[in-house]
Amino acid sequence: MPETKNSLNILIIGGVTFVVLIIISFLIFNYYFSIYEVTFGKVPGKVKIGDSVTISLTPINGAGTIVPFRTSPFEIKFIEGESIIKVVDDKSAEGEFIFKTTSPGNIKLLVTPKHALKPTMFEIIVEIQ
Repeated sequence: MPETKNSLNILIIGGVTFVVLIIISFLIFNYYFSIYEVTFGKVPGKVKIGDSVTISLTPINGAGTIVPFRTSPFEIKFIEGESIIKVVDDKSAEGEFIFKTTSPGNIKLLVTPKHALKPTMFEIIVEIQ
């Protein structure tokens, strides 16, 4: 009789441990590896002709830190000024877009992140050196 009671206790402890580990794994995944918001790197409002501008997104988790092993892709749409830039590196699928200004004018970009509800508009004035 004591032998069956002992194996039953081991089974209960093992089952409870398994359920607790599953719950902890679920919470860690949803809190640390899920993207809660995206933040943009600093984008200048005024630049000179020939300057490079980088638009980058950083995914943020529930703890307020950078999400490991994840990127934040986005789509970029030029509202105004597409003719006065030259694309240097388009890694928008990985969260980064770099362009260089070629002539004076205004640039308006609409950036739509995959992990955000609303797009963000950037306005950049290109000045003569």
